[in-house]
Amino acid sequence: MSAIVPTLAAVRYNQGEDVSAVLAAAIARLRRGGVEIGGLLQQPETRGSTKCQMLELVDLRTGQRASITQNRGSESRGCKLDEQGLLSMSHCVEAAISDGVDLVMISRFGRAEAAGQGLLASCADVVCAGIPLLTAVRQPYVERWREFHGGLGVELRCSADAVLNWFESMSSRRTAHHPEGSSAFLE
Repeated sequence: MSAIVPTLAAVRYNQGEDVSAVLAAAIARLRRGGVEIGGLLQQPETRGSTKCQMLELVDLRTGQRASITQNRGSESRGCKLDEQGLLSMSHCVEAAISDGVDLVMISRFGRAEAAGQGLLASCADVVCAGIPLLTAVRQPYVERWREFHGGLGVELRCSADAVLNWFESMSSRRTAHHPEGSSAFLE
């Protein structure tokens, strides 16, 4: 009997690693292979410069952007996640689910999701829809990620190749068990 490849994956990264660049590279390669990807990618905001790094979410299908950090002023010690910014983009995940994309990315399983908030409900919606989910996670949120997937997910090293290998392996297993479907990634 062959092993089942999980349809939930998180790229595990360390503070300071540019996981967004890794995810963007994987997205570009998957798209070149014909994979339709929906969801959200976290990127640095393109406007302004402040003491803290301002972040935004970008809808992978439409390019719509929303800020997800609040600048608390020059005397603050850091920035604060803007959960309303996160939630304002949840409709992008719902649209991707409705359109039946091949893969949904939710850029981070972070502090908000670990606390049961943020885009956690969107992650659950993707899982319930039976669409593969890709995210990224770092300490101290790894244990909450594991609790969320309950043994049905996998952690990947921080590389585009690891993402592609997971997707190809998972897609070929899904296609083998559902002959009427096809893997858009496999040639």
